[in-house]
Amino acid sequence: MDTTIRHRTPPAQAGKTAVAGLAAPPRAIKRDERPGTVDARVLSAPASRAEEQALMAAGWLPSEYAQARGRSRAAAEALAMRPGAPARSMSYTDREVMLKGARTLAGTPELQELARTVRKGDIVLTAEFLPGDPVTGMTGGPYNHAMICVKEGPQPEFIEAIGVTGGKGDPTGNRVRQSRIQDYAIRHIAFRILRPADALPPAQREAAVSRAVDYARQQLGRPYDYAFTNLDHGKGGEKAFYCSELVYMAWASKAGAGVRMPVARDASLNGGMRAVHAVLDAAGPVRPNETLRPIVRQVMDGRHPLAIIQSALGSFLPKLRGPDLKALGEDLLAKATGRTPDLRFVSPTDLAWGGLPVMDFNTKGRAMDPTTRR
Repeated sequence: MDTTIRHRTPPAQAGKTAVAGLAAPPRAIKRDERPGTVDARVLSAPASRAEEQALMAAGWLPSEYAQARGRSRAAAEALAMRPGAPARSMSYTDREVMLKGARTLAGTPELQELARTVRKGDIVLTAEFLPGDPVTGMTGGPYNHAMICVKEGPQPEFIEAIGVTGGKGDPTGNRVRQSRIQDYAIRHIAFRILRPADALPPAQREAAVSRAVDYARQQLGRPYDYAFTNLDHGKGGEKAFYCSELVYMAWASKAGAGVRMPVARDASLNGGMRAVHAVLDAAGPVRPNETLRPIVRQVMDGRHPLAIIQSALGSFLPKLRGPDLKALGEDLLAKATGRTPDLRFVSPTDLAWGGLPVMDFNTKGRAMDPTTRR
């Protein structure tokens, strides 16, 4: 099979030109429509030995599946989070997650092609098309997550910083962890592969991939960065990561591969990001989703950053009123604005349209124009 990644015209040149067959904007996908072409009721049905053997023979079931027989969800969570355990997703300990992912892979040719195509070091962007998603709302594009491939094969494995986009009740979230394609087969609809070292000579490409993957591995277990900056408040070193920051730093930083990573930032989002940083500075990383979602809605409605900040402050500082609230909002906005040039926030969508060679996979057959922001 041809695994050459096709180059797409960057959005600055493409304007609003649509890709043939992908012209209509994406719509939100309901939970009961997920995933791929597999009926949700089939995913939850008990497996026969014959089905398990067939999925194992095809390479869709992990080797840990047999070891997990009879293990409850609670036991799987305890095993995943035991002291000293590797920072991994539930697809390494939870039999149900393994089975659902394997069934989805078996019934979704596009995911099988993705598994065959992705290579070690590739950046994989994912999209769910969920209404009210805070990441897509803030960044103006369909992609809400980014991860780096660290193992090729029928069941590719990734390292990711998982936080805002993590599943509710997943104890393995809010940190940098290792995951499998099974974790994303069930929930995600569209995928984009980026290959940053594609243009390098073979020996240089191999060395760059090794450095990027090593950098990502060194971050396993670090916390998720709910402040959404590439800085560590002047202390030096990266102590926490959000998803696209991790893959960007793995490839672009001197501690990683040191490869130039083009991005397509949208300057119109700067005010919204300043508001987010200002509010998070005041609130701290407490109930991040509850803090972020109302801000995102106001950013999408076009409200002024200062009005957004004052509204958010009023919700978690109810005793602050009038001049005091306005003064605190102005102070926070000034600090966030002063830091913005150095924050270098990079979203999954910024990476998607930076001009790197790409390959797209859409498991639902839904229309999506990958050349334009919403």
